[in-house]
Amino acid sequence: MLAGVSGGADSVCLACLLRELSARQGFRLTAVHVNHGLRSASQEDEDYVRALCERWRIELIVRRVTVPRMGNLEANAREARYRAFDQAMEESGADCLALAHHMDDQAETLLMRLMRASGPTGLSAMKEVSGAVWRPLLSVRRREIEAFLVAKGLSWREDESNRDERYTRNFIRQSLMPMVEERFPAAVRNMAAVSRILSDEEDYWRGFCESWLHEYACMEPSGPFIKLDKFDTLHTAVRRRLLRAFCASAGISAGREQLERLEGLAVGTERRGFENLPGEVRAMKTGLRLHLLPKAPGETVIGRLAETHETEAGNRRIETFDAAQLEGAGLRLREEGDVIRPLGMVGSQSLSDYLINRGVDRPWRDRWPVLAAGKQILWVPGLGMAQTAAVGQATEKRVTLRYLGRLPDETEAEWELEMKEDGAHGK
Repeated sequence: MLAGVSGGADSVCLACLLRELSARQGFRLTAVHVNHGLRSASQEDEDYVRALCERWRIELIVRRVTVPRMGNLEANAREARYRAFDQAMEESGADCLALAHHMDDQAETLLMRLMRASGPTGLSAMKEVSGAVWRPLLSVRRREIEAFLVAKGLSWREDESNRDERYTRNFIRQSLMPMVEERFPAAVRNMAAVSRILSDEEDYWRGFCESWLHEYACMEPSGPFIKLDKFDTLHTAVRRRLLRAFCASAGISAGREQLERLEGLAVGTERRGFENLPGEVRAMKTGLRLHLLPKAPGETVIGRLAETHETEAGNRRIETFDAAQLEGAGLRLREEGDVIRPLGMVGSQSLSDYLINRGVDRPWRDRWPVLAAGKQILWVPGLGMAQTAAVGQATEKRVTLRYLGRLPDETEAEWELEMKEDGAHGK
């Protein structure tokens, strides 16, 4: 186990408790100290932690980081600190990072996020266990931690910058919380309880969003989309949660106002439209779907064809051809000049017009697989075949092909079902 030890009261308490626990349970304990180099006393803090760990015979990893002073210094320091933690986790081989956040930290975090107009996800604040991070002191007050150390005869380091009320957290801690607690003595515990309640609810909603998106959306990096006919029927609170999760799956951290605009695009009366998102991503509405268009979309993977004896009526992945017409044909994506002679129709048309007439959304038209011989399209899997390769009176040999691969319009659930069917057929 790896424990973050800054030298402050909370981290010294954590190290003390984990040291005693490791002696009873026999796990290996390593401490990590991050020296941000932002204060004149930073080296003294490091020396204190070194001496403490040496006295307690705890292995110590020290990381010195450079924190950019442009922008939000607190956020920059936190980002640098967690990068250092990740490196120390890898170096130590630990599978758990213990941090000393306590109940007062939780209440302060909730207030900070409330004043920044965070939604329920942000207000749920810190969890006791989040991935590999464990915060065992979240149910303990700061004053209880300090009383424990005094009883143990242990000292700790005080960070003089914690008194600088230019920083929001310090203002809340030094000025706001004392006034709140004077009027409402149980305020900190109540705020921590609210965070736990919201955290439990977030766990439920996270599972709900994952399940809904699996059923009605595609999360494929090359072309994520949501089916709007199912989305429109939901309450606005649910829609916003789904959009946040949908964007997050594509690596997009959309703010409250951006999510509101995106929801307006999705459920508005206009059948088509665009909305700009962070990371140079655009959202496109195309009638029945909402697509995300990354600046650099993922590579489109073309499936393959397999000969089959299946003759499932209505299976859009299976088609029977005149074998002689398939000579020299292969799977590829759309190219300039492609033409198709649709089955049952007189004359040819451009593949572009064919895809439009078949209702293929614009983001899919360059990603839809086709079976082609030169510029002649013989089959568009999932949409239809050409008269050119159809079985006729002159056909001497027939061949039935099945397309194995994901089609651009398939949701996660539809693709999962197709993979199971492929497995059942031994593909």
